[in-house]
Amino acid sequence: MLGRVLSVCLALSVGVAFGADLVAQLPRSAGPLDSGGVRRWREDLAFLARELPLRHRNLYHTTPKPVFDSAFAALDRRLPALARHQVILELARIVALVGDGHTNVAPTRDSAIGFRSSTARWCGA
Repeated sequence: MLGRVLSVCLALSVGVAFGADLVAQLPRSAGPLDSGGVRRWREDLAFLARELPLRHRNLYHTTPKPVFDSAFAALDRRLPALARHQVILELARIVALVGDGHTNVAPTRDSAIGFRSSTARWCGA
């Protein structure tokens, strides 16, 4: 029993430390977008909504078009209240609706996006 409690405590402390590391990576100016940022993200969002169906062979194989349309519209409405990193994560969420392994937004792959990844090491049980 004590071993299980210690394992849970260790897991919680690692989780808290890992979460703190992620928060520490956020830029200090992680507040809502300014009006120019909202306009630029709206242009990008419109481009993605227009081009994704043209470039994907079978975009709606898992998720129907109205669900995509609704997700794009909801993000467009929320843009003024979101910070840059939140917009990027929302775009990744929308693209993940495609439901396949080769269509994705992976912000850690492009250093210009500025997301970093952390490595978690797990000990065998």
